[in-house]
Amino acid sequence: MMIDRLERSKLRLVRKDYYKVEYKGKVYYLVEKAYASSYDGYFDTKEITKQTYEKAELRGDRVKELDYNTLDKYMKQSIKKAIGIENYKEED
Repeated sequence: MMIDRLERSKLRLVRKDYYKVEYKGKVYYLVEKAYASSYDGYFDTKEITKQTYEKAELRGDRVKELDYNTLDKYMKQSIKKAIGIENYKEED
C-alpha cells in the first residue's frame, strides 16, 4: 500500500527501544523507533553511540541486550541495514 506524504505526516511515535547487539564479534548500539497511524506503521532502526545508549539507560528508557542468533529474520535484516551491511537480506 503506497502512502503519500500527507498520510505519513499523521504517523506518531508510539515506541522507542534501545538495543545492544553483538554481531560477528563487534558490539553495536541501536535505537528502534516505531511509528503508527490509523492506516500505516513502520519501524526506523538506526545505529547510535555507546554514550547515547548509556544515557537512555540512565533515563530509564526501554533498553535491551539482544542475542543476534535468537532473533527472527526481519529483526536481523533491520539490524544489518542499520549498521550498513550492503546485502542485509542475505542469511548468515
